Amino acid sequence: MKYRVLLVGEPNASGFARQRVAHFEGAIRAAGHVVQVLDAAAPLPDRVQADVVVSAGMYRPTYAAVRVAGERPLWVDLPGDPYADAQAVVARGGDPAAVAEDCARVFTPALARADAFSTISDASRWSLVGQLGLLGRSAGPDQIPIHAIPIAWPGGLEAPGAPIPRDDAGIVRVSGPIRVLLCGSFNTWFDDEAVAAVLCAAMQRADVIVEVTGGPGQPGGYERFVARMAGLPVRFHGWIPDPSPIVARSEVLLTLDRGDVWEPGLGSRTRVLTARHAGVRVVASAGPELVDTLARIGQVRAVRSQEEAVLAVLDRTPAPDPSPIASLYDAHRIAAPLLRWLEAPIRAPAADVAAPLLRAQRAAERAEAELARVRSSWAFKLGSVRFSRRR
Repeated sequence: MKYRVLLVGEPNASGFARQRVAHFEGAIRAAGHVVQVLDAAAPLPDRVQADVVVSAGMYRPTYAAVRVAGERPLWVDLPGDPYADAQAVVARGGDPAAVAEDCARVFTPALARADAFSTISDASRWSLVGQLGLLGRSAGPDQIPIHAIPIAWPGGLEAPGAPIPRDDAGIVRVSGPIRVLLCGSFNTWFDDEAVAAVLCAAMQRADVIVEVTGGPGQPGGYERFVARMAGLPVRFHGWIPDPSPIVARSEVLLTLDRGDVWEPGLGSRTRVLTARHAGVRVVASAGPELVDTLARIGQVRAVRSQEEAVLAVLDRTPAPDPSPIASLYDAHRIAAPLLRWLEAPIRAPAADVAAPLLRAQRAAERAEAELARVRSSWAFKLGSVRFSRRR
């Protein structure tokens, strides 16, 4: 049977968020379902016409999907552990109380209500099992399916194959400067200080040019990195619509993780697949499931120290053929658990706290909306002006 599927994501975002919703949308449409994409960043509609709701992405998609699901079967996608992400935000200086409150607002109702889940790795799947257990949702996988759906090979549902065209002769640059690529967000887990140290050490030993696409947007160390690299051969391109020409002329992607956060053990690395799709060799911190998997089959260099990273960047061994990764992360194949669930989506036993949580959430939303209206009224603004003058 085919269903009307409301897919909740962020189709207009950058990077992984956009890729995730495109991956899910393409796979669900290819299976014959009718798909309506709801942008979680836009105001939510009061009513939707759908048989089932599926989220694709983390914070906004999770919140919005629970908000609009009603009594429909609901698949919640958690591509990364929300509490590991929260710990990384706190490690970057985020307010622990505010971060905990935000997690409770977005994820506790989702964990209590969803009928099926996807995660980004097997490690985060087991983390989710524990979180559901704390909510009293101890039903087995036949009642609450939890499946790892990793990042899809770039290109979506197109046939996997050769990397994107390069702007020079051949995939691997064997002469001239070593062109190092940094791409994606300088986010809460990205170790900008270690990356800077590795690049400076490499520049002392060889001719190195660095290309940086993406960068700011999350609480990370982008501005600090820009200041440290001043005067060095580093080109900052920012967020651009199509970074593929810059990726294509690069030789090696460098990405290193902070050692004081849990996210690397539970998350993934979109930029690694992006680089390998382009034929670029990869030097990455060991730890993320995707990185360790690709390291075992010789597709990336997984490093555990800065010196090891320097040597790996300078090692101009030709990049391996990426076609094995294309089949391993084929978009059709890895979406199979979601498509099987959509053949007969059913409601799972909800946590006892699910309904009270949702009612409290709705009450909080109404209170916040009313407070916003009061604060925007002319009487409130006039009172604020008079109070400030008396002070």
